[in-house]
Amino acid sequence: MCLTCSRTSSLVNGSPTREFDLRSGLRQGDLLSLFLFLIIMEGFNLDIKKAVELNIIKGASVGGDNINISHLLYADDAVIVSEWNQEEMVNIIRIFNIFFLASGLKINISKSNVYGINVSDEEMAGMVSHSGCCSGSFPFTYLGIPLGSNMNLIANWKPLIDKFKKRLSFWQARMLSYGGRLTLIKSVLGSIDKFVDGNWKWIWNRDCIGGRNEEYLANLVNLLPNIQFTDEHDGYSWAIDNSNEYSVFSTRNFIDNQILITDNIKTRWVKELPIKINIPLWRIARDRLPNRVNLHQRGIVLQRNDCPVCNSEAETLNHLFFFCELAQDLWRKIRLWCDSNIPNFSNWNDWISWYDNWVGLNTSKCRAYCIVAAYFWIMWRFRNGVVFQDEVLNKGDLFDLIRSTSYFCYFNRSRYKINYNNWLLKPL
Repeated sequence: MCLTCSRTSSLVNGSPTREFDLRSGLRQGDLLSLFLFLIIMEGFNLDIKKAVELNIIKGASVGGDNINISHLLYADDAVIVSEWNQEEMVNIIRIFNIFFLASGLKINISKSNVYGINVSDEEMAGMVSHSGCCSGSFPFTYLGIPLGSNMNLIANWKPLIDKFKKRLSFWQARMLSYGGRLTLIKSVLGSIDKFVDGNWKWIWNRDCIGGRNEEYLANLVNLLPNIQFTDEHDGYSWAIDNSNEYSVFSTRNFIDNQILITDNIKTRWVKELPIKINIPLWRIARDRLPNRVNLHQRGIVLQRNDCPVCNSEAETLNHLFFFCELAQDLWRKIRLWCDSNIPNFSNWNDWISWYDNWVGLNTSKCRAYCIVAAYFWIMWRFRNGVVFQDEVLNKGDLFDLIRSTSYFCYFNRSRYKINYNNWLLKPL
């Protein structure tokens, strides 16, 4: 009942809206959310244990009793231990993807680190390139404690001791009485310079001992007579409006009329898609993505302008999303999967024109738009991974990512629900 009996409202410009029911999930700060997270992570724990039983990953044996350690979990931190080979790394990433499809919790591979013990720099670079993870080195900090350092040295404990001192000082300040806090405030204010009766009165905790400090003080004293003080309140003057007062309306008008380029392209903001997908689509419709040809037209000098995916033609927006060999293969798989008469498109306007004129149910059109939007987003992510080598997705996984991404976008934001198995069989 705790998942469905609550009601809430949102603040819009400071005014609350009408209350609405919570269909799923918990309110932020609900004590039950931590328990549910532990239940879901127990599924991840069982996935890793099953992989060890099937010898998919081997873990590491430690201690005299040869205790096998394959993973360590604490809150949302996970440490996976395995042998150093690319096959086990691929299996670990596959387990992450299976866990994502089952729970909806996605592990960001590009923000994960891989650490190697007694491996060369070449082996580390190869593993990073193959997995898409970041390169890590010892020592590193885990749960606030440095790992890989010689903990017999006092210096290696200093970061942890400093954290305790900061927490302790803050705790001591909170335990002070009001009289103690007043004394503390007065002692701080007593060391601040004061301007009394038109002259600067200097109050020092200690005497100025000369040298550069004395020179800096003399320069500051020489500048102060030129400062004129008045009884008026300080404020800012807003130059872009005749009233000289800031307002959101004047700022919006200035941005619309002076900065933004006007066009006749209709802005599409689909509520079933998250902002991270809606914004790239908005940029694609206006050919504002930073592909190599667009960067060259903006005056940015690049070593090459060809497509980083196929290396055959110049990387224009139409080539990357419609004519590239990988793009055409993904479009073909989408057509077969949707089992619909989706024609070949040569640019964004062709796709939008066909979509607007397509006669079909609203649910089918919404699902089709989510699928194509997921394709554009996954394709752009893959391209960026190739260029920047920070998250190189596997080509064989792109179509599966399109299907899973489009499903979760539609399922989490649309009131019309569909089973994932039915989505895989017939989305439209």
